[in-house]
Amino acid sequence: MKRPFSDRVAIIALLCFARLAVAAGAQDILLSEAWNRVQAGNPSIARAAIAVRAAQALLTQGQLPPNPELELATEEFGRGSLEVGITLPLEIAGQRRARVRTAQAGLKAARLEESATRLRLRAETLRRFATALALRDQLAAADTLQALLRSSVADMSRRVAAGAARDIDRVREQLELTALDVEAAGLRRRYDAACRSLASLWADSSDTCRRPAGSFVIGPKLPGQAELVKLAMSQPAVILAVNEVAAARAGLSAARADVLPAPALFGAWTRDPESGGSSTRVGASLPLPVLNWNQGAVRAARFGVAEAEWAAQQTRSDIEVQIDRLLAELANRSEQLDTGYSVLLPAQRRVLDDLSRHYEQGAVGVAELIAAQRVLHETTMELIESQAERVAHVADLLEITGVEPEVIKE
Repeated sequence: MKRPFSDRVAIIALLCFARLAVAAGAQDILLSEAWNRVQAGNPSIARAAIAVRAAQALLTQGQLPPNPELELATEEFGRGSLEVGITLPLEIAGQRRARVRTAQAGLKAARLEESATRLRLRAETLRRFATALALRDQLAAADTLQALLRSSVADMSRRVAAGAARDIDRVREQLELTALDVEAAGLRRRYDAACRSLASLWADSSDTCRRPAGSFVIGPKLPGQAELVKLAMSQPAVILAVNEVAAARAGLSAARADVLPAPALFGAWTRDPESGGSSTRVGASLPLPVLNWNQGAVRAARFGVAEAEWAAQQTRSDIEVQIDRLLAELANRSEQLDTGYSVLLPAQRRVLDDLSRHYEQGAVGVAELIAAQRVLHETTMELIESQAERVAHVADLLEITGVEPEVIKE
């Protein structure tokens, strides 16, 4: 007596997963290992770190005072008088302070951008890993059904040869197997591409031997909406928007400081070769802001501050909307997955088992059996894809709030 269909599927699935495991062997990669590779080899992280060092250099430069100016003058070189003078600019209107504030805002922005880059890459690593993991599971499901159909086609061919079945039934099963072969080939190509895409995050798109290992977690736990919004307000995206306000205010201070140009002190020593005497001269120069009070730049800087404040407010509002949308999407996906795995798949397996028994008894045709197999297969594939989509939503939430629940078990 033949085993029920669900038992045969389970046995074949175990064999398929064992085959994948043997093929992958030591080449499997866990999510944590993938992230370590991304941190070590991703060019965007290296570029962000360089930007921080560049901003630190600009801050150091901004803290320095202006250089003095040395002036040499002579009349009738070698015979006339010689004058040596030095001029020292004075920044008494807050120019250096404004320059330092601008550089400090730039340094803070560079550090925040580095943190934001790491957060974006962490989320992107999770997305690409989940995509590859889902394709691995879909490919295993397709291989399981392929093995089952090959066995069924071989059995049908023997029955047709013995006159116990119609050849049209064998043709139908062969057509279903051919369609599944095409589907599996496409999945295999997409799986290889997904593995290359994952490896490209650590700047090695040729590293196709690294295959994702792990399994999807059915019910990830998330904080509530209010807690997520609170966490999001402390993430780089929001702080960057606030820092843009600080940078705009520093620009306003610089524009106001430029209203009064820097005065300068000067001193000079003059030697007269004819008389053999020398003299000294000291003084100060003060540019007069009579025609240009820099008011256009000051007004533009004020508008820049207002624009940055509105942008920060819009950023906060957008983040709250995104969190609401993502939580709704996650709730929908969770409901779909819970219903699929607890209700749909068990019911479809029971239907297929019943049809298999009726088919063996000659009560139903092979077309009904193939249709039931196809429905079960499509439901399985859709649920696997839904798992990857749910992880993508979690990755979006991670990018906004920094919260990363366990969605992939290593």
